[in-house]
Amino acid sequence: MSRIMAKVDSCNHVNLKMDNLPPTSPDSRSRETEYTDEGCSGLKLIVNRQGCKRYLFRYSISGTKKSLQLGVFIC
Repeated sequence: MSRIMAKVDSCNHVNLKMDNLPPTSPDSRSRETEYTDEGCSGLKLIVNRQGCKRYLFRYSISGTKKSLQLGVFIC
């Protein structure tokens, strides 16, 4: 039971950090800011100027770069 609670606490901690990420600055040349997950190679969190967040998984197959959008968070 304590392992399950530890995982739940960890997820809540991650959600809190994710909720506090600022939107991309309107003065930025880029329309989106990309955050990398150090624990999972290729997993990115993209935040746009309105503060909307989405997960993107970047990978390559036979030298061709591809990406897969995994989810969107309502702004």
